[in-house]
Amino acid sequence: MSSAARPVHLITGKVSAWITLLVVLLLTGAVMALASSEGSSDAPSTLPDTSEAAEVSRLQQEFPEAASVPGVLVVTREGGGELGPEGLAAAAGAG
Repeated sequence: MSSAARPVHLITGKVSAWITLLVVLLLTGAVMALASSEGSSDAPSTLPDTSEAAEVSRLQQEFPEAASVPGVLVVTREGGGELGPEGLAAAAGAG
């Protein structure tokens, strides 16, 4: 191997690729750890009180189940037929 080819091989070799990947992963982990330890990411506390997001946050506190997330449950019969009274009762019990 010529003396000019050796530095190129060190930069483009398989080992240097793995080292580069490892360094990038370690740096990414360090940045994420520092960013998450900075404090809460509660957006309304960092926004002005007059912003729409802060207003929505205040309004959400008025709802009785502000901590819950709404969901939709779709119940069908095989073949697409009507549920009927028994099917509706079973669907009401599932939700």
